[in-house]
Amino acid sequence: MTDKNRINSTDFILELIEETYSASRTGQWQGLLDKLLQVTASNKAFFYLTELASETPAILEYSTTINVPAKLIQDYQARPFEDPYYSVSKDMSEGDVLVLNHYLDLTEYQHTDFYQNVIVPMDSAQVITSCLCRDGKHEAMLALNRGFNDPDYTVDEINLLKKLAPHLSRAMHIFKEINLLKQYSALTKHVIDQSTQAVIVTDEHGKIILSNDFANKHLTQGMPVSIQANHLLIDTPVYQQMLLNNIQQCAHQQFSSIGEQQTLIVTNDNYQEARIRVSPLQRENGIVEISTPCALVTIKLQHTIDWVQFNNEYNLTPKELELLQALNNKQTLKDIATSKEVAYNTLRVHLQNIYRKMNINSQIELMATLAAFSQ
Repeated sequence: MTDKNRINSTDFILELIEETYSASRTGQWQGLLDKLLQVTASNKAFFYLTELASETPAILEYSTTINVPAKLIQDYQARPFEDPYYSVSKDMSEGDVLVLNHYLDLTEYQHTDFYQNVIVPMDSAQVITSCLCRDGKHEAMLALNRGFNDPDYTVDEINLLKKLAPHLSRAMHIFKEINLLKQYSALTKHVIDQSTQAVIVTDEHGKIILSNDFANKHLTQGMPVSIQANHLLIDTPVYQQMLLNNIQQCAHQQFSSIGEQQTLIVTNDNYQEARIRVSPLQRENGIVEISTPCALVTIKLQHTIDWVQFNNEYNLTPKELELLQALNNKQTLKDIATSKEVAYNTLRVHLQNIYRKMNINSQIELMATLAAFSQ
């Protein structure tokens, strides 16, 4: 089968999805990068995850068909903000997939040192990037490159990454959860030790098997979600049923066949918010020492943003405020453009105006500022 046929093959896409979730469990991303490199005829494939408070990426893996000296990669890592493509990628939301070179004229940067000593020797004339995670604390990206003499990426190649994007993003969050678990020798210890969020293990029916002190102390009556009769309770019936459905689904999932999972966001009248994430656990991998089907539930409590107070601080226009609220609800610029029937570049202009009024320069700073208003 040719690569052109493979890229539209359901079996091949399912193979990539399986490889994605396998990588989330094992931390071995090289196989996925190699397959993407081959099927898209790219010269480089990059994947990185970084904690914003850290100076170095937690993970940086890449696959290449050309000779890229390690010193050149180190040079790029030392000054990523000089990269012309950063002027586009900094505005991406989690879930976005963009061909970055469609949004800038690379020839305008030919005089720069970064262009001459990084972009040219790395032969990075074309870049498709998928934003996997951007939550104010972590950032994860996957990028594919082609060179100056290569043909443009086709619609099929771009659509392949768009199909994979939601799975890549979910796999990234699973990977972060599993990395959290692997820091400790047993599930009981790391559940108990978590002090900044509620961490709970339930059986398939939602009965709590393990919970940490944070959960027992903070998930009380009156909160958006509470522990009652050894179960998690949400007052709104539809959200309660969604939570139970996700728990049951996750308790029986293998990573290679994970279905759609969503984070539940529940609020109350006191500007309190609970972000509830349900993740599958694989009992055979040695991480979990519980023999019954179970799911991991993490709950982050915070205050929601008082948008009236926020707007008194920054004096945004109604359209700017609406855009910001949508971004805060994890919508991408592409999604907003489609739902509001507004040009993508118009939204980018609004976003730049928001940056100017807030005295910031990127979505990383934007998410951090919003998080500060949620304390």
